[in-house]
Amino acid sequence: TRESGKMIFKGVFQDKWGNGIYRFEENESFKAYLAQKGYTRLDEELMMSVFTTDINRGYFDFMKENGYAQISNNQFKDLAEQGMSRKVLEEYFALFKSEGYGHQSLDKLVELREHGVSAKYIGSIHAMGYKGFSLDKALELCDHGVTAAYIAEVRKMAKGNVTLDQAESMQD
Repeated sequence: TRESGKMIFKGVFQDKWGNGIYRFEENESFKAYLAQKGYTRLDEELMMSVFTTDINRGYFDFMKENGYAQISNNQFKDLAEQGMSRKVLEEYFALFKSEGYGHQSLDKLVELREHGVSAKYIGSIHAMGYKGFSLDKALELCDHGVTAAYIAEVRKMAKGNVTLDQAESMQD
């Protein structure tokens, strides 16, 4: 049970296998609260995303405290559908602060998440000694399959350091 509703499961598990059914019950008062905030087209699928992301009244206070007082209907939908929970956002905000990326738009945060560029991913590249690259470069690297493990492999083969551009070219 969360502020957005309740998920009811019924099933059977044996060893590592299970099967069953679920039913999601929306909290109509929370849905009305979202509608008052201007969020429309709140179908069951979106409300389930709101549930799994654990978007609640406090979420909006948290966003406002971090410089996101205005969240459009489309941005709200993207945040919910991408699972941009408070925990996920805290990781991004901490990274942006510690690494000097500054305040990023919600659209950039969603884009990073959609492409699999997490705070952990960027941190792993930084841990390899690569700092000062842009978030767009992080998107490009992730889209091309460049990981910290791949860079370590390339370094072994090259018996030395490689640039991020070289690692990307080699991965391609």
